[in-house]
Amino acid sequence: MATRPDFRPSWITLRARRLPLSLKLDRRVPPMALAILSFTLVVLVLSISYGDYDISPVEVVQTLLGLVPADHPQADDFDLVVHTLRLPRILTAFLVGVALGTSGAIMQGILGNPLAEPGILGVSAGGAWPP
Repeated sequence: MATRPDFRPSWITLRARRLPLSLKLDRRVPPMALAILSFTLVVLVLSISYGDYDISPVEVVQTLLGLVPADHPQADDFDLVVHTLRLPRILTAFLVGVALGTSGAIMQGILGNPLAEPGILGVSAGGAWPP
């Protein structure tokens, strides 16, 4: 059986130099992971900039990186709004969403049912207890 000279395997193998560890990834995983991470960061910056106190996305990035000039008239306000008010709320919401998605994927994996939902285990009924 002849092989084609332009044949490339559909996976990437990553090996640690000093550890007996290797990881096989599909070639589509790294670009998709980078795209999802980029989209997540853009949404994070846009959601921090949205609110009653207007801050442009550029100023949000400058505030997060600590690049707002000290002589900027609203530098203290930006720091207060971004670091104290908006960033903790948005990170908490993001982490809660990650936890809910992970728990749903674990439940579907354990039950072997792609349509698994909390009612199967009685979790939703336990939420109404005590009557």
